[in-house]
Amino acid sequence: ENEIKQLIEGRNQLQDDISNNNQEIHNLKCQIAEYEQELRELNEKYFEVLSNIEKQTQSSSRVDQLIDNETQTDDQQHDKLIQVNSKLKRALQTIKEKIHHVVIERPELFVDSADDTIERLDHLISVIEQQTVQMKILQTEHDHKQNEINDLQSSLESYRHKIQGNLSDKDQEKSLLEKRLNELELELKKTLNDHSSTMIKFESLAREHDVLVQQQKLQSIEHQQEIEELQDELIELKEIYIPSIDEIKSLKQTIEQQSENLIDLNEKNLILSSQLDTQKKEIEQQTNELDNLTKEYTKLLELISIEKIDNETQTDDRQHEKLIQINNKLKRILQTFKEKIHRIVIEKPNLFDGISEETSERLDHLISIVENQTTQIDLIQTERDQLEKQLRNEIKKLEKSLETSQNELNYEQQVRIEQLAAAAPSEDLSSSIAEDYQKQIDELKQKLFENNEEKTLLCGRHNEVELELKEIKHKHELTLTKYKEELLSLVEERNELIEQQTISSTEHEREIEQLKKNNDQIREELTKLKQSPDCRHVEIQTYEDIDALHELIEQQTEQVKVLKEKCLSLANEIDSNAELQTEIERERKQTDKQLNEYKNQIETLMNVRTNLLQEIEKYTLSSIKTTNNQCQTDYDDQFKKLKRTFKTFKHKIYRFVNARPDLFNGIGEETSERLDHLISIVENQSTQINVLQVERNLIEEQLRNEIKELQNSLEAYKNQIENERLTKTEQIVSTSLSTPSSENISASLIEDYQNKIDQLQENLFQKDAEQVLLQERFNNIEFELKQTLMNKYETLLHERDELIQQQTFRLIENQCEIEQFMKLKQSADYQHVEIQTDEDIKALHEQLNDLNEKNLTLLSQIESQDELKRQKKEIEAQLNEHKTQIENLMNERQKLVEEIEKYISSSIQLVDNEIQTNDDDFEKLLQTNNTLKYTIDTINDKINHIITGRPDLFKDISEETNDRLDSLISTIENQTKQIIKLQSEYDQVEEKYQREINDLQR
Repeated sequence: ENEIKQLIEGRNQLQDDISNNNQEIHNLKCQIAEYEQELRELNEKYFEVLSNIEKQTQSSSRVDQLIDNETQTDDQQHDKLIQVNSKLKRALQTIKEKIHHVVIERPELFVDSADDTIERLDHLISVIEQQTVQMKILQTEHDHKQNEINDLQSSLESYRHKIQGNLSDKDQEKSLLEKRLNELELELKKTLNDHSSTMIKFESLAREHDVLVQQQKLQSIEHQQEIEELQDELIELKEIYIPSIDEIKSLKQTIEQQSENLIDLNEKNLILSSQLDTQKKEIEQQTNELDNLTKEYTKLLELISIEKIDNETQTDDRQHEKLIQINNKLKRILQTFKEKIHRIVIEKPNLFDGISEETSERLDHLISIVENQTTQIDLIQTERDQLEKQLRNEIKKLEKSLETSQNELNYEQQVRIEQLAAAAPSEDLSSSIAEDYQKQIDELKQKLFENNEEKTLLCGRHNEVELELKEIKHKHELTLTKYKEELLSLVEERNELIEQQTISSTEHEREIEQLKKNNDQIREELTKLKQSPDCRHVEIQTYEDIDALHELIEQQTEQVKVLKEKCLSLANEIDSNAELQTEIERERKQTDKQLNEYKNQIETLMNVRTNLLQEIEKYTLSSIKTTNNQCQTDYDDQFKKLKRTFKTFKHKIYRFVNARPDLFNGIGEETSERLDHLISIVENQSTQINVLQVERNLIEEQLRNEIKELQNSLEAYKNQIENERLTKTEQIVSTSLSTPSSENISASLIEDYQNKIDQLQENLFQKDAEQVLLQERFNNIEFELKQTLMNKYETLLHERDELIQQQTFRLIENQCEIEQFMKLKQSADYQHVEIQTDEDIKALHEQLNDLNEKNLTLLSQIESQDELKRQKKEIEAQLNEHKTQIENLMNERQKLVEEIEKYISSSIQLVDNEIQTNDDDFEKLLQTNNTLKYTIDTINDKINHIITGRPDLFKDISEETNDRLDSLISTIENQTKQIIKLQSEYDQVEEKYQREINDLQR
């Protein structure tokens, strides 16, 4: 029954886990949609910036005298920003160094943790949470141990009183036996009464034997019912699995409808291609007009130089204002952090005795407090184990004392029987008494014969059950072979699909080569058209064309998303009975990491795109004659300092690896992998703590049960001793009054009958022992068979669910890859979006057709579950292709930058130097501010993650980070107080316990 309850509970837990997994998948979808919205917003902002730049170029020029004043103000603002950034860098660097110092001193706290300070702060926060949990656990354990010690003390006192009472009773009995040695002749009649009592006991034993046989039958019936229930559950699971095929058929219809929609989109694309042809003719007309405008180029250079000065001064002012605002925000955040630490010092000055007023030293002191708390928890854990060992030893001693008391009682009973036999007279028994004994012996023989028959019946039933179980086992093995054959067929289909994917990958490589050729042609045309001042008008038209194409592509991606969401819903329904929570979490983390990596790559590409467009626009404008080489040298020095700090950070981690190489066996030399390894070690420690907690609870239950059994056994022995003493006294009195002196009993006959009775009783005990052994063997065989059946059933479910889960993750990864491919494609197109030729437009149409074909192939692949298995490798291949495309785009970007720099340096050298210095200054300032923003945002995100994970620690607290930091600091203080209290209470309890043990030993 307990096993059935456990199975039901496990099934309910599986359903809960599946619901949680569905919620997590839904959240991931929402995050992906948010990322798409952010990318759209970035595109809109990009177009707005372009429009603002065009408007600024058309604005009126300012006076040349303002240039010197504005350049001076720019230099002052640069110096201020440099100072602010250096202060912020120092503050963050001190925090990083302190945390790294903690990692070096206590590496076991940061096992498998990354090099980022944010992750280490997360780890410290998680350590604090675990300490709170462990403090509560230790408090409860302390209370339980105190109660157990009190119970043991009371039980020991009761045992003492019982032993003293038994000794006094034994002394009294000895005195009575010594006084009544002369009256033992009259106690022979009492033996007859004793014989009647033994017969009653024998009948009671026979009844108990019958009850046990009935219980065995009932248990066998219950086990058969359980096996039938398990078979019914298997049938239900199969029935649940079959309707999913009907749902897949319904999906086919929806997929066909969506394929028709894609065909309509292809027709619209053809219409757009015709429109692009008309635009091509207009572009040719504009090229003729450009030839006429080349003569006016020399006149416009002077005007453009003045306009550029005005525009750059405006942009510089705006960037300075933004940087000043960002630096002010960062200053406020760091100031609040310092204020919180200062408030802790004011509230608890005893924790900061002998420590200076610097925030870095105070933070070191707080970290050391956390380390001390971990060591104290370890000590308390070891002391708890020692207490458990002591309790077990004492229980063993008590058991030994009980055994000795039992042996003493048995020995006294044997001595009394021998005394009675020796003191009996040599007179003969009457014939009636002998006949009674003979009848009793015959009855006992009949009962033994009946017991033997029952034993044979039980053995036959046992053999039948074993045969039935073997048949069931054989059936399950046949089902396993069927499943294995199905798996082999699925593997063969997967290999065929992989071969198809290799063919498609070769086609994709050809398409990529064509795109590269088109990009080279675009570059050549760009170099020709950069000399013309009216290229902007052409760019606007090409932008509009490409926007229309991208809108069509986005519509197609949305349709593909809808289809894949439906596929995911089907996969979630199929996964309704799977135990895959751990694997889902692991793969979810991987997808999150990949999403973050792709997001960062997209952001970098967008930044590079904006920088390239700005440089191209700057080249069309005139030059600035002033230079500022000092700013460049200052920023170079700061950049070198930052590099040194990062090198020291890595060197410290390498030193820790050299100090403890046993913790990093089989791990790469990258810092990220080592930090991941540290995090995994911490997670394993948490699981070990949970396992120890479970074992401790089991040990406590066992100890309590053993103590109760010992108490019950003591009470039973006391009752037996008292009953025997009372019966003996009553029999002595009755025999002394009732027996006449004329009756003479022979001692030899009494001894013979007594020996026969003892032999029969021994045979009965042996039969009962054999029956118990058979019952235990039967139970063990049933338990082993159930375990084998359940393990096989779980393995089958696990394999089926793994296959289904792989299919779902392949769909998700395929969706992400398509989206990322489109985004990367957009970014790559926007880098070279100045002029689009006919060949580029045709290439886009070909790509659209290829995407439509791929979508149709994906939709056809959803028709069966077996075809979903090959999507994982397809997606991996596509990921590699996308990565290669990203690398190619990065290389192309570098080449473009080099070409632009060469072209600019050949034409205007002075302008190039000044623009580079100003751009480098602003870019470095922006990068530093972005890094500082990112660190602070991550800290806020981590605090929010702690609140979602442990809301009970943040009750009645506002959503501000300052209040939440206050609450965390207060938890640390409370933990220190609780540790001190627990340590003192533990010491007191240990002293009391040792004193009591010493008293008992005395």
